[in-house]
Amino acid sequence: MTIAKYIGSSEFHELSRPNDLRAGIDLLVRLSLFVGLLAAIIASFPTHPFLSIIVWYLFALQLSFWGYAGLGHEAFHKKVFSNKKLNAWLFVFCSAVTWSNGAFFERSHLYHHKNTFAQDDFEAHSEQSWSWINLVAYASIDFRLMKRRVLYAALNTVGYFPNLTKIQDKSIVSSARSILLINALFLLSVYALSDSLLITTIVFLSPFSGTLLNKVLAKAQHHNLDAFKSDGPLAHSRTVILPKLIGFLYANMNYHAEHHLAPSIPYYNLPRLHKILHEGGHVTSCSLYDFIVSWLTTARMVEPALSEGRLKD
Repeated sequence: MTIAKYIGSSEFHELSRPNDLRAGIDLLVRLSLFVGLLAAIIASFPTHPFLSIIVWYLFALQLSFWGYAGLGHEAFHKKVFSNKKLNAWLFVFCSAVTWSNGAFFERSHLYHHKNTFAQDDFEAHSEQSWSWINLVAYASIDFRLMKRRVLYAALNTVGYFPNLTKIQDKSIVSSARSILLINALFLLSVYALSDSLLITTIVFLSPFSGTLLNKVLAKAQHHNLDAFKSDGPLAHSRTVILPKLIGFLYANMNYHAEHHLAPSIPYYNLPRLHKILHEGGHVTSCSLYDFIVSWLTTARMVEPALSEGRLKD
């Protein structure tokens, strides 16, 4: 299924054209939010520690959207800016600040787009655990995620996987080294500005904190749509209508059906594509609240059936 079925070629080319001014303004806003919240943490901590923790949580929350469920994902598709090198540098930065090895994502995400809901498409088959203990970790500080990502980055940097087998792909090693270098420079800068090991520590914890909303939105992309894997992207991917601020942070990946239909269209043009498809009756959407209710209802229906042996894998 191709987008040519829904819009003309001239309209598609217009939507696919990167807008450097729009992308630059968006990035400036993101960086201003990043730096502003960080500065507020440092400024408020000595006299208003409770306020500082609240600001830190907001900093952590926005930071989670720099990752692959957000701007990092769009940088990978190289359609944020017209300059490919600028997109590549942005991808490296987004990967580093979220402690994610971009070399792995480059492989898995291309496969995900070409083979959505294949047996080994782990992006569509979400591997996140949603037990109460994990929900608490996602909503607060996920120390297990921290341990895993920092350990992986350290081992990958010296050329090994966690099982201590040698890495043959140099891009994995290079990506891991960029993670450590960028974070070392960033944390040293935080320490120099704050003169506080405690502030530096909580900033270090930020990429592993307050990730619940981000994970729920990532879950919404394809949850429970595997039955429609043969019906094309408008069926096996979900569009969720979000408040504008959250949609901005999420780089419009809530328009996920539209993105899968046309991954070459920059994130800031996806709302326009959604409007075209929606007016033509080609795509449906739901609110985040509706998705969560549906998700919880489905879970309540399936789990008892599994326990009674009425459903099989």
